Amino acid sequence: MFADPLSESAAAGNPSSALAQEYPPDRLLRSWGVALEAGKVVGDLTFAQRVNYPGRSRPRAGNYLPWLALPEQAVNQDEIATINLKQINMATAGSLQRTEDAATDFIPLIRSSDKAMLIEKHRVAFAPDPAGLMAEFSPTGEVYTLAARVTGRVKTAFPDGPPEEGSDSGKGGGTAGEDRVVQRGHIEESEVPANIVIIADADLLEDRFWVDVRNFFGQRIAFPMADNADFVVNVLEQLGGSGDLIGIRSRGPSSRPFTRVEEIRREAERKHLAKEQELLARLDETERKLNELQRMREDPDSPALTPEQEQEVERFRGEKVKIRQELREVQYQLRREIERLEVWLKFINILLVPVLISLTATGAWIVRRRRDRGFSA
Repeated sequence: MFADPLSESAAAGNPSSALAQEYPPDRLLRSWGVALEAGKVVGDLTFAQRVNYPGRSRPRAGNYLPWLALPEQAVNQDEIATINLKQINMATAGSLQRTEDAATDFIPLIRSSDKAMLIEKHRVAFAPDPAGLMAEFSPTGEVYTLAARVTGRVKTAFPDGPPEEGSDSGKGGGTAGEDRVVQRGHIEESEVPANIVIIADADLLEDRFWVDVRNFFGQRIAFPMADNADFVVNVLEQLGGSGDLIGIRSRGPSSRPFTRVEEIRREAERKHLAKEQELLARLDETERKLNELQRMREDPDSPALTPEQEQEVERFRGEKVKIRQELREVQYQLRREIERLEVWLKFINILLVPVLISLTATGAWIVRRRRDRGFSA
């Protein structure tokens, strides 16, 4: 089930319809023991995609929090359907969680980082503002589930009985389905355990979010940028197989990345983004003051700057130079910490470990030699 709180593909050209829609049906999800955060999408600083967007005077580049490029550490590597997936791209995905009264098992397949927050969908439906979202970003420290597998016996979404004939809830059943309901009656709970995969984003199916189409000798060839198709195909193949095989878990991943190095890099990137937002805020404030001074001049059409404007511009230039120096200092500290960590790793792997092994072997040889001499005496 693709339970998308804001489908950008469906809302193209008419964002108001996306805000008015009540999709997916909350009653059905809750009967499975799952709740979707209504009216909100996940914004993630760590996994945000870098995009180009119009600026005041020229196009700009920045991180767009609701568009996520989720690497393999965000994907459950213990599940057959998601193992070995390197990257999944999502756009304005929702947050899934297990309800308190759920009788089913809730297994996260794809999750955000802990540097994430929920964003009201009206903030991104009409006029997305990457810089504004970044300025308002305040991580909650919570890890949000973007896709999950639900297993176990599920209860009916209609505990008071089947919907009446002609009601909205009962439409679309078809003649064959109606005959089966009449023959079997109302089912309160599934007879066998259900296996359901819920993905809180439908935009991952659209090509523009995960396929790069290039012109190759007059032919348009699609190059995948992410593993979205592999993920969907894996899920379909798994759910189409035996229920016993669905419960199989893969062994843990063999790769062990340097998580400390990645943590240092992410923290430095966050500092860099914070400084960048501070610079943009100062730039906006300076431009506002320049506009006020322009309106207060005796001759607003004159291209020459007044002494007050020149002083304000010089002050801003000085601030900009100072902030750039701070950014270079952050980048220097980043390289310094990473290089220091690499030196320690090389020291341990190249020198310390071989020395310890040699000392251990030498000590064992000395002890054995003394023991042999004692036996010979």
